[in-house]
Amino acid sequence: MNQQHSFSPLIEYKRVCDLFSEVLSAEMNILNLSKFEILYVSQNFTRLTGITNADLTPNPRKIFTQILHPKELPIVLQAYTKTIRFYTKLYQGESKKLYVDANYYVKIRSQAGVYKDFCLLIHPVYFSEAGYPILSYVLFLPGIKYGFEKFSISVRSNDKRLYYSALSDKYVQRKNLELKDVEIEILKSTAKGYGENKIAKSLDIKLDLVRYYKKSIYKKYHVTTMAEAVFIALQDGII
Repeated sequence: MNQQHSFSPLIEYKRVCDLFSEVLSAEMNILNLSKFEILYVSQNFTRLTGITNADLTPNPRKIFTQILHPKELPIVLQAYTKTIRFYTKLYQGESKKLYVDANYYVKIRSQAGVYKDFCLLIHPVYFSEAGYPILSYVLFLPGIKYGFEKFSISVRSNDKRLYYSALSDKYVQRKNLELKDVEIEILKSTAKGYGENKIAKSLDIKLDLVRYYKKSIYKKYHVTTMAEAVFIALQDGII
């Protein structure tokens, strides 16, 4: 993308970003998709986070370390890499008029230092001639979802939704991330206070298998502890 094309569209997208942000009374920014850098923030975003457009230089990518929860940042980066690959493959093979959104449910740090739950709706708006998505709007909407539903892509034209899997490191159908019966039983046992050895004995499986399924649960739910996994399973009514 040459200098003329990189500068001209951004002016109009900034104007639209400000307009939508005020009309929707929501935080909004413009993202450089290929570099994972924030290029512009709305006043509503500044009021939420305290970050201004002047703060975006010289290192716009560093902003994410300031606003995202440290525990969520690694998985966000993983999901983001696959999101860009999915977008690129989709738009190179299909019309750029497709309405596609990525939805990330994450915690955002406010000016007061309090983390609040938001859905980041990432929608591509500007593409290279080869079909690579370059710019996107990011709309911040209050919302919370747990487990594999934290990261998804929806294609409105065919009502299709895919979810990011840390197991296979790609976007997959919902059925690929549903817990197995044995994983649900492990969660139930953990909720009762059972340790790994007692779980293995009660389910009549090897200790190594218990640990294997626990790792599977972690990746499906995007968590690092069984306490977090049990909480999500309780919220979802699985146990």
